[in-house]
Amino acid sequence: MRLFFGIDIPLDAKEAIFQLTHLFSANSVRVKWVRKENLHITLRFLGDNDPHKVLEIIGNSCPEEPFYISLKSIGAFPNRLKPRILWVGVETGEEKVRSIYKWLDERLNSLKLKKENNFLPHITFGRVKQGRLKIPPLDFEYPEFKIDRFYLFSSVLKIGGPEYSKISEIKLGGR
Repeated sequence: MRLFFGIDIPLDAKEAIFQLTHLFSANSVRVKWVRKENLHITLRFLGDNDPHKVLEIIGNSCPEEPFYISLKSIGAFPNRLKPRILWVGVETGEEKVRSIYKWLDERLNSLKLKKENNFLPHITFGRVKQGRLKIPPLDFEYPEFKIDRFYLFSSVLKIGGPEYSKISEIKLGGR
């Protein structure tokens, strides 16, 4: 089963991010926009793994205390001149998200996952499939909201795009 750990975000934050897609002119460019309900902050992609084995390693709580995050800026991977992935960045709380990533990475070492060199907390909202997208000079901000849990998600690839389901909740502040 394809799995990943992620932070769900409030519905109105998803709506605000989804509205960004209408501000991009994609005349000769093919962009696959992430469905609103799928918007999230990916903490760690696990690929094909057994959810029971993963949860046996992780448990149902993380020692990181609950915290607040805010969202700001629009970015792209590998860069804004040749965007392939469009994202919204995490501003407040970025170090806390990185801390959870490191905690997960240390515990999941036995799964021999591919190492990520430079983890950057973000929410992917589009993937450029063909052509060259010009990113307009947009500013984006979303106010602070509380993070007190994250989830183990399954990802099922379908013709219309991936379908994500929450498998298990991992609460923050556990010892």
